[in-house]
Amino acid sequence: MQVIGEGTTQTACVGTLRDAGGSGSYPNNMNSFMTIAPENASVLQLIFTAFSTEVGNDYIEIYDGENLESPLIGRFDGEELPSMNGSADGIITASNAVLTIHMTTNAIFQKSGFVAEWLADGGTDTPQAAFEISDSNSPLNSPVFFIDAS
Repeated sequence: MQVIGEGTTQTACVGTLRDAGGSGSYPNNMNSFMTIAPENASVLQLIFTAFSTEVGNDYIEIYDGENLESPLIGRFDGEELPSMNGSADGIITASNAVLTIHMTTNAIFQKSGFVAEWLADGGTDTPQAAFEISDSNSPLNSPVFFIDAS
């Protein structure tokens, strides 16, 4: 699980991102960002599963690109999952398979923050095979069956 940090870039095709508070409340006076840029990906979605910040003072901004100069998708605070076009489904989709997340907090109240998973399609992560053999000691010329264990 990745924690939002100062200028780090994640290149994996899948992962989980959370605020710097981990499983507790996020810290005061945060000004942190992270870029998610899976190599050779064609689609990138950020899917929020939890979100709670102090309304008006603690927020995340999500940019459609590799830095804070990229187009702003939105600024999110409160209890509603961040999403696009008012859908409230918790899904943010990058137009170019790169997103930058920026979190800012003040010094007064802390809440539980956020947890999000990212998923990219078309990236260069090597798939991992997971299978079992039905019979490791079968007679000669007998079929061997493979069972999907993923």
